[in-house]
Amino acid sequence: MFSEFIFCDDAKLNEIEENIWIARNIRHAMEIGELFLVYQPIVDINTRAILGAEALCRWVSAERGIISPLKFITIAEDIGFINELGYQIIKTAMGEFRHFSQRASLKDDFLLHINVSPWQLNEPHFHERFTTIMKENGLKANSLCVEITETVIERINEHFYLNIEQLRKQGVRISIDDFGTGFVKPETFL
Repeated sequence: MFSEFIFCDDAKLNEIEENIWIARNIRHAMEIGELFLVYQPIVDINTRAILGAEALCRWVSAERGIISPLKFITIAEDIGFINELGYQIIKTAMGEFRHFSQRASLKDDFLLHINVSPWQLNEPHFHERFTTIMKENGLKANSLCVEITETVIERINEHFYLNIEQLRKQGVRISIDDFGTGFVKPETFL
C-alpha cells in the first residue's frame, strides 16, 4: 500500500470547481441557447477573397460569462457529451449556412468548415447522419468541409476511417484543424 500527499492551491481548486460546473451545466447551456455559433472567415491572403467560413462554437453563460471553448469542448469529450454537442453544432451550422446562402450571393466554391471530434467519427453511422442533415438543408457535399479536431484519441476504430472515406466519396472535403497541436500522424488520413 502506498501513501501519498496531494497538495492543492487555490488556483487548482478553482480550476477543479470550474470544470465540475462546466460538466454539470453544458447540456442545459445548449438547451437554453447559451451555446451559439460564430463564423470565422477563411480568406485568401493574396487576393483577399473570402473562400469560406469556419463555424466555431461559443458559450456565454448568464452566470459565469464567457467560457473558453478549449475548456468546454475538452470537458464535453471527457464526459461523453461531445457527440450530442457535435450533432447540434452540425445541424445549426448547416441550417444557418442554408439561410445565409439564400440571402447572400456566394461563390460556388464557398466552403462551410465544421469542426468534428474524432469521437464522432468513431460512431458507426456518422457519415449517414451527416449526409441526412446536409440533405435536409439542401446543401451540396462540395460546399462542406469537415475539420477533424486533432485531439488525443486512444483508439481510432474502423468506423473512423469508413466515415472519412464515405464523406470524401460524396465530395465533402476533409481537413485537420490546428494540425500539429496534437498527436495525429498525417498518414492517418491518407
